[in-house]
Amino acid sequence: MTLRILTETIQALLKAVCQTIVVQYFIQEIWKDIACTYFPGHKIILFIFILTFANNFEIIAQDNNYHLSQQNNIIGESIFNQSEYESALNYYTIAYNYALKTDSFKLKSDVINNIGVCYDYLGKYDKAIFYYNQALVLNKKYNDKRGLATTYNNIGAIYFFWKKYDLALENYIASLNLETELGDKKNEAASYENIALVYKNTQKYKEATHYFDKALAINDSLKYTLGIARNYNNIGNLYNCREQYSEAIKFYEKALDAQKNDSIIEVVLYSYNNLGDAYLKQKNYEKADVYFNKALKLAEKQNLKVEILFSLNSLSELYKNKSDFKKANYYLTQYYNTKDSVFSEITHRQIVELEKKYKTIEQKIKIETQSKIIEKNKLVMLIGAIFITLSLLLITLLFWLYNKKNRAFSTLFELNIELSKKRKIENNYSLSMDNNSENSLKNKLLSYVEKEKPFLNSHFSIDDLAEAMHEHKKIISKLINNEFDTNFNHFINRFRVIYAQELISNKENKKLTLQAIAEMSGFNTRATFISSFKKFTGKTPSSFLH
Repeated sequence: MTLRILTETIQALLKAVCQTIVVQYFIQEIWKDIACTYFPGHKIILFIFILTFANNFEIIAQDNNYHLSQQNNIIGESIFNQSEYESALNYYTIAYNYALKTDSFKLKSDVINNIGVCYDYLGKYDKAIFYYNQALVLNKKYNDKRGLATTYNNIGAIYFFWKKYDLALENYIASLNLETELGDKKNEAASYENIALVYKNTQKYKEATHYFDKALAINDSLKYTLGIARNYNNIGNLYNCREQYSEAIKFYEKALDAQKNDSIIEVVLYSYNNLGDAYLKQKNYEKADVYFNKALKLAEKQNLKVEILFSLNSLSELYKNKSDFKKANYYLTQYYNTKDSVFSEITHRQIVELEKKYKTIEQKIKIETQSKIIEKNKLVMLIGAIFITLSLLLITLLFWLYNKKNRAFSTLFELNIELSKKRKIENNYSLSMDNNSENSLKNKLLSYVEKEKPFLNSHFSIDDLAEAMHEHKKIISKLINNEFDTNFNHFINRFRVIYAQELISNKENKKLTLQAIAEMSGFNTRATFISSFKKFTGKTPSSFLH
């Protein structure tokens, strides 16, 4: 017993040592020079060292690459939200290079999709669709339905812009089917809206109206005011295309009315400009003037340059139609002055981005210089040599003990997994299928969760469960509390832990990291996975992995 504890303690110590920056640096850079000079049999010693710790270093590298990728991805998203797409693309590319060195399919998919979106916003649609297709392949491989739905939608948008409406419709329908399956009503409504826009652009107004109405019905049931206003504007545009301006105006006014208590500036502006356009086509110049000026004032207040340009151009067109060429020329002059101002801002932003790139390069040169100084530091080399020599002596002693213990552990582990598979969740939840009517809902719940495995979706909620069971949320919550003496989160996480045990028991998954297993089992974070695993099994997942 004492020998076993001593062995495990030394192994844990060596693993911690291997994770230190000094040792990693020594192994990567210094060992070659020291070993060649002082150890004639250095190749044999190096081979034993690498063989013993290969798995530890692989996992350490995986974790480091995962965090570096995640950090650069987050920075890229922050910069993207500031509309600096070129700079965001640089960070996404760095994140992508790190992500490739991990086995986290979710991280790879997120980064690849972000790169596609960047190229999309930069107008480089060929490159955008290339990365979207890469994300699609990855999401299909790991059956990530959320990722698939998003990617299908993005690809559909590219084809829509290219006016390849048959391909756009195909991808939008694929996205709709997945959103319906996932039960995401808001995105389901957005998919209906995208399909309707395809039909509108192909002049199939009956079909377009049908899908806009479906989107509106969902948004109305959700009381989603932004979606409702957007739907009304789109329906209004349908009537506008058919020169039914009075009907169009009714829906534009409904869009404005929907935004009274929850105003979103861009939607209000869109409604004002739509109303102005409809009244202009009716030759009701007075009302057109009112709405175009409302749009202009709101855009100026919010400093929305593109919307200001649109309103100025519309007012110029309005007064041209009224034969008031003086005012038409005034607004046209304002339009060009604003356009020049926007161009100056873009130029300034490009200069700022160049300065950022220069600072990044300068910082990189400083880091490289510091690295060269470290390489020349003989004291660090000597300390590293002594440290590794002592470690190798311990490795030689532990190698035989480790193999002996590992063989015994493997046999015990396989028996434990078989037992776990047979028992499933009997230790925590009763799986007996009683014919008693009081237990029928319980049996139905367990049957659904075991067979459909909805818990693999990290966003699965009690609302989703209630909807799938066709029961009220409170009834499901009460059932879980009374019958299983727990809450919804613990109930679902128990199933995820069992699924994770099955993944670990598969020898093909031997090299998977905790992060990858957590994602594949439906956990949002590795920390939640580890704490849940320990709670339900009494052990950490790492004890199963190694």
